[in-house]
Amino acid sequence: MTALLGRNRKAIDMSWIQDRKVISGVCDKGGVGKTTLISSLGAALAAAGFTVLIIDANKQGNVSQDLGIPQAVDEAGEPVFINEIPVFGDYGAGLARSIVNGEPLAPIAVPGRDNLYLCTGGPEFTRVKRTLASVGENQAPTLLAVSLRPVVDQFDYVLIDSPPEDEEMMKLVLASSRWVICPTKTDSSSILGLTTVSATYKVIREEYNPYVELLGSFIFGTLMQDDGKPLQERLDMHQQIMGDEGVACPHGVPFVERVAISIRDYGRPVTELEEKAIAERWPTQEINSITRVARAWLKVINFFRYELDCRVVGHRPGAVDRIELEIDENDNVIAITPVYAAHLIEAGEAESA
Repeated sequence: MTALLGRNRKAIDMSWIQDRKVISGVCDKGGVGKTTLISSLGAALAAAGFTVLIIDANKQGNVSQDLGIPQAVDEAGEPVFINEIPVFGDYGAGLARSIVNGEPLAPIAVPGRDNLYLCTGGPEFTRVKRTLASVGENQAPTLLAVSLRPVVDQFDYVLIDSPPEDEEMMKLVLASSRWVICPTKTDSSSILGLTTVSATYKVIREEYNPYVELLGSFIFGTLMQDDGKPLQERLDMHQQIMGDEGVACPHGVPFVERVAISIRDYGRPVTELEEKAIAERWPTQEINSITRVARAWLKVINFFRYELDCRVVGHRPGAVDRIELEIDENDNVIAITPVYAAHLIEAGEAESA
């Protein structure tokens, strides 16, 4: 395992992450859309031609469900459950061994999806929690970063889904991230969750990973206006909590229970579920609900994708959905134009920057 740089330094050398697109979805509150964000973003990027690794750092392993990974079966061919919870892949054992024992990460190719790879989560991931407690605060938050470093160059994007309400696991994920997105709701506990992330992120940046940046937050599920956008007062509150560190996304995502159930039942992110529903002529009302949710997610995904592109080229346009770059013959950026218009991700767009 990579040695720490000096007895009195908590941080390992994280300079390798400066120009890597390692993005995590983090919030101290559960049920705010972290897993849906990571699954949907990963599937969209992979479909656009980017090579994507998703790390499911959660004992529930819900990313596997969202992406259609078959449930694990026992020797008799029966589906496996642990504490009545379905488990997928290797139950998170491979990811846990990498973090705990230093074994190489060995992601699986997601069936039926070109360019998309996954380190599955699951109940075996609880071993990591015990290890974090045993190795001490100097080393614990760096363990995932150490595992990620040897494989990161194989992927255009690495996306990390984090568990809720677990400060030590949050530190582990933040210390392994270059960029952080924080989904949240508008209730007081969710606002507290955003506050906790903001404070913890600053500690991680100071003591472990000086390159981590907060891309911003978005509102999931509650208090939308008639036009589908979050209430301005809540956006202002988010911006106040983050200060200059991140941007409050002007787009919100509604929560529709039937759509959420269908995503996991069919193993398809919501944008793909829309295609399935239309092709199979589902009831009009159900298609309309799926379309509304899918369009909202696309706006959020594209907002952060282009906010990221703006950061990469050293420009902060604020609340825009994308940027247009003018490149000279030497591949230098000579003009940056913010454009407020959500659209589908296209492979390679703005990558020349």
